[in-house]
Amino acid sequence: MLSADLRQLRHFVVLAHTLNYRKAAEQLHMAQPPLSASIRRLEDQLGVQLFERNRRGTALTPAGLTALPHAEMAVFHAREFVSVVKAAAVGERGQLRLGFVGSATYELLPQLVQLMREALPQVELELSEGPTSSLCAMLRTGDLDAALLRYPVTQTDGVHMQPLNEDALVVA
Repeated sequence: MLSADLRQLRHFVVLAHTLNYRKAAEQLHMAQPPLSASIRRLEDQLGVQLFERNRRGTALTPAGLTALPHAEMAVFHAREFVSVVKAAAVGERGQLRLGFVGSATYELLPQLVQLMREALPQVELELSEGPTSSLCAMLRTGDLDAALLRYPVTQTDGVHMQPLNEDALVVA
């Protein structure tokens, strides 16, 4: 079974692009002998020669040429993995489950959705409409992350409330 790590794949990709051990080692901020050893270990683990080395220089073998796009994708996806995890950890990516009462659809909800789309385009917004009591229950059980409610709320245990907007009721 293959036990190549991402560091070896990154070494392979950089060397494949430079076809020069010295230049690749410089780009990788490492010495040339450890780079050579890393490539040799990768080839040994695969049981395949990826590079031809001779007096004229370094060239990719047919196996190396075939493997290069896949190694590039693996390195790209590993970087994306780190980026996505970090963005999700700070709330810039992922999902937000937002509940709202019907009256919030007139003004507050559209404004909030627009602001969310502009500020956090990678956050998927899942909307749920319901009465205040149901939304509070969903907040307590973790089925919602946040909710736009209407005051007064009779049971607030386990739910942190923050006023966002005031609107006046009038008789006509």
